[in-house]
Amino acid sequence: MSPLDDIRYWIWLSAVNGVGGVKAERLLKHFGDARSIYFAREEQLRCVSGLSGKNIAALMNKGMKAADMALETCRKRGFGVICLTDDNYPTRLREIPGPPPVLYYTGDIAALEGAVTVGVVGSRKASADGQISARRLSYEIACCGGSVITGMAEGIDTMAAKGALEAGGKVFGILGCGIDVVYPAYNRKLYEKVAENGALITEFPPGTKPYSWNFPIRNRIISGLSLGVLVVEAAEVSGALITADHAAEQGKDVFAVPGSINSPTCRGSNKLLHDGAQMAQTGWDVLSGYELYYPGVLRRPDNELKYSPPREEADEKPRKTEKTAPAGPDRTALEELLRENTAQEKAVAMCLLEGEKSRDEIIEQTGLSAPEVLSALTMLEIEATAIQLPGGRFKLSESL
Repeated sequence: MSPLDDIRYWIWLSAVNGVGGVKAERLLKHFGDARSIYFAREEQLRCVSGLSGKNIAALMNKGMKAADMALETCRKRGFGVICLTDDNYPTRLREIPGPPPVLYYTGDIAALEGAVTVGVVGSRKASADGQISARRLSYEIACCGGSVITGMAEGIDTMAAKGALEAGGKVFGILGCGIDVVYPAYNRKLYEKVAENGALITEFPPGTKPYSWNFPIRNRIISGLSLGVLVVEAAEVSGALITADHAAEQGKDVFAVPGSINSPTCRGSNKLLHDGAQMAQTGWDVLSGYELYYPGVLRRPDNELKYSPPREEADEKPRKTEKTAPAGPDRTALEELLRENTAQEKAVAMCLLEGEKSRDEIIEQTGLSAPEVLSALTMLEIEATAIQLPGGRFKLSESL
């Protein structure tokens, strides 16, 4: 059997509804490999502990259309796809509870082996100080020989990737969407730079949109690939704290940057420090504990590193000013994001591309019925493509 035939079964397994990493791990321990799971009979599946009737019914669906579509997209676009038993599958990730059966990637995923990796996470709506801190600390981590793992989201994630790249370091971006989806859309050039100087990695098949529920799932990969996780700025309830919890459960180090007691976006990260996380004020604070284990990789700074953020590139996310209205999201990127949405959802989103509107204005301008517009807005809100404003008005999400 060729490797291509074998990977089809792994992709099928990873896409079985309701069977996540933990249940897939149980199945693999019982049957040995994905192909054996695919050909297992119902009575054999019932011997695996922890599987519900719905899980078994889903596993009895042997359709390969989704797997074949994913492989065809990877072939056409030049994306890599590896399974849990592949030699290039990251060792650290393989060792966590419920590792992803399949990873899609672009870039040099093999560079993760032997790298001193630090997950840098934090708020999407970070303060200016938090963004500067994330950029500077990631710059220092890279200058000292470390590599940065980031979720590539708005705010802290984006700044962490930029800081490490500015130091010539490697960045590994872990996506909560398909490998062919850029989210947020304005980060397209940053995606390209990360792929050239590290890798973009996801467990979600090509075409998967950035649904909100994907991001807590992907957070275990950020911590799983990291020796330690650095939380720069996080609210009391946030994805960054979920990542920190995963890190603690996986036996990884947790670091946090002290923040203002008056800032809501620092309450979660400050609580981590109160609960025993290690304080980090420099990149070396994070890396120093790994120096003895990676003597040929890490470099202790001879003196205080001086960091000055470069001037922002023209194509990066526009900033709001009093004089100039912010530019909207790129139309082409929005069309790509909406590729699998219904015609009604696309029409409503394109209408909102012109600016915020009421439900009645959307009905009038799109020609859709009220129920069609209401249904489309509901789906766009679930997908975090659109948000509702006070007064019953709607606009596209600022993260696009």
